[in-house]
Amino acid sequence: MTILYNVFMQYEHWSMMGIVKINILVAILIFLLSLALFQKLIKYRPLKYIVQRYRRRIVKRYTEALSVSNRWLQFYYYQREISHIIPQILYYLEANPALETIDDAIAYIDSQPVSSELYQNNLSEFRK
Repeated sequence: MTILYNVFMQYEHWSMMGIVKINILVAILIFLLSLALFQKLIKYRPLKYIVQRYRRRIVKRYTEALSVSNRWLQFYYYQREISHIIPQILYYLEANPALETIDDAIAYIDSQPVSSELYQNNLSEFRK
């Protein structure tokens, strides 16, 4: 106990701001050292397994969202199969403010000449 008291008494003449600055510097150094240590440890078993388990949990949670295109394999709208034009519908609804409903977008797409190049361009624009 007296050793601890003697250590604290050495800093008695220092200003409070000086002590705070040193504490901030020490906290930054400890943070950087722990960050470097964590980066090294992540390559070894315990942390590697934790990261892999976390990655599996994320993949499991978001698999449905990541494979959303599988839900559109057969999509019907008023007894019409529209799965092949869903990217176009979504693109036109976003890009053309005159089209306010899905029916308007489908009518606009139907009025356009059929072109695989146009379809690919709209698909690539939608995916951006």
